[in-house]
Amino acid sequence: MNKLFFILSLVFCLSLSAQDVPENERNILISFYNQTNGNDWADHTNWATNEPVESWHGITVEEIEGKKHITKVHLPANNLTGELALGDLPHLKILHLRKNKLTKVAINNFPKLEILQIDYNATLTEATFNSLPELLELSLNEDRLTQISVHPKELPKIQELHLRGNHFKTAFFENLEHLKWLFINKCPYLESLSISNLPALERLYVNQDFKLAGYLDLSSFSKLKAFIAAYTSLSVVNLKNGNNINAETYEDAISIYHDSKNLVKCVAVDNPDAAMKNELPYKNWKIRWVDLKPNYRADCSDYMASDEVKTKSSFKISNPVKDTLWIQGVDGLKSIEIYSSTGQLVKTILGNQGDVSSLPKGVYFLKINTPSESLTAKIIKQ
Repeated sequence: MNKLFFILSLVFCLSLSAQDVPENERNILISFYNQTNGNDWADHTNWATNEPVESWHGITVEEIEGKKHITKVHLPANNLTGELALGDLPHLKILHLRKNKLTKVAINNFPKLEILQIDYNATLTEATFNSLPELLELSLNEDRLTQISVHPKELPKIQELHLRGNHFKTAFFENLEHLKWLFINKCPYLESLSISNLPALERLYVNQDFKLAGYLDLSSFSKLKAFIAAYTSLSVVNLKNGNNINAETYEDAISIYHDSKNLVKCVAVDNPDAAMKNELPYKNWKIRWVDLKPNYRADCSDYMASDEVKTKSSFKISNPVKDTLWIQGVDGLKSIEIYSSTGQLVKTILGNQGDVSSLPKGVYFLKINTPSESLTAKIIKQ
């Protein structure tokens, strides 16, 4: 009788086990619970118990090919604290950790993850993301990040970046083939923004980035429909992208102005004549001009050397240059942006030197970015 009872109990336990997620997925959640001080969570119902994982607070489990797997972790405003390294849930699609108290996150190796939200963690100062081949949306609004790396090899399908309210001084976004929305607004310390080869970009928001000054080239973004740069210090913008006619028509969809000063000197557009006559689509644009005089042009390169970017005479630069551009004497140099004589961004170099042998001969403008300032220079490419 005892033997029969033991066999029946074993069968029952095995049946329950078969109905739950794989053991390695359960163990990853238990590690996640321990890393983020799960005992202090606002709600940790059934976590780290023998109850089925699908009954754990905030966890969604789905049946995939006859087996149960974790597909969603939803724990907003749940008092998660500390540092988090998380990865290797093969079927996770959504990770939602908004309004917690995390200080550092490393999110790696989620082959199915599509949405990642870690907004409003006011203590979060460091975040890394690797091997997220299906990620479409990354939200880090209102954190305290000082740098962000979005590498196309790690996030090849990313479509939306929500980075509002962080503490970046410089930011670089390049070669993100599917990126449609880039929201990096309300960043009070942002002085330099380098963006290139974003062929799908439709919306760029930099509003209330008060320190973002000087020149910004958007001419290569042929699908751009909305550019909100209200309350910035930009003075020259190249919006000659072949898509002005399709700009959004809602209020401030195209807007460039400071909160208290008239700083805009020149805006390059597709149809300067129509813009100067205040015809559509330009009559919907909101720009505050120097001396209250609109100055739409086909080419604003004459204004690049006289914009609001700081200059410095003490650094050394290879000029004229043939193959390798180098700069010496600039403390903390982060990147060098190279612009053609017509104001188009043609290359970005990370660090103080790089190969420019592929550039055609001619005159180029440089924007040299450091954590504390941006400098300008002019070079001749031989």
